Amino acid sequence: MNNSDDAGTFVPDPRLKREYLEPILQRHDEALEKLANSRKPYKLEEITGVYFLFRGKSLMFVGYAVDVMVRIGQHWAKREIDFDSYNIVECDLEAIALVAAHFIAKYRPPLNQILPAQPVYKTVKQLRFELDVGAIEIKRWIKEREIPNVNGYYRLWDFEDFKPGVCGPGHRIGAREAGRAGLAPESTPFDRSAEEN
Repeated sequence: MNNSDDAGTFVPDPRLKREYLEPILQRHDEALEKLANSRKPYKLEEITGVYFLFRGKSLMFVGYAVDVMVRIGQHWAKREIDFDSYNIVECDLEAIALVAAHFIAKYRPPLNQILPAQPVYKTVKQLRFELDVGAIEIKRWIKEREIPNVNGYYRLWDFEDFKPGVCGPGHRIGAREAGRAGLAPESTPFDRSAEEN
C-alpha cells in the first residue's frame, strides 16, 4: 500500500488514525479532563538523582539533589550557571554523592573544576543582570583590562570597581574613572566593606 500522494508527500493511512491514534487521544483527553477537574495544584514528580547541565553540546556542570527539578530551576532562576539543556540520572539517596563524584571525575566538567560552592564566576550574560548594564559595556571593560576567562566565565572580583558613571552624553565609565572625574561612585554589588559590617 502506497502512503504518498502524487507530490511524494506522506499521507497517513486512515486505519492508523482509527485503530491507534483515537484510543491514545481518548486516554489523554480523559486524563486532561480529570486533571482539570481536580482542585489540587499539579506538582512535578520529585526526582532524586544526578543532573547534567549542558551549554550546546558541552557538559558544563554535574550536580545532585533530592529534588532535581527544583535544583535545576534554582540554577536557572539565579543564573548561577549558563546552560541551555539538562539531563537527569535517577539514583538512590544513599549513592547519590558517589554517583555524582564518579561522573565529575570521568567527564571533568569545567564548572565543577573551577566554581566554588558560592558562585563567583559569571558569564557576560549573567554579569549584565548582576551589574544592570549592557553587554557592550561589560565587553569593553573586559577588553580594556584584559580580564581572563575560563570557558566564557569571568571572576566577579575583576568587576569590583566596575560602577558605570556618566562622562558626557551616553558615555559610561567605571568607578575609578568616575572618581577621577569628580563623580562620587556608589557601592557596587561586589563591595566587600558592606559584608564586613
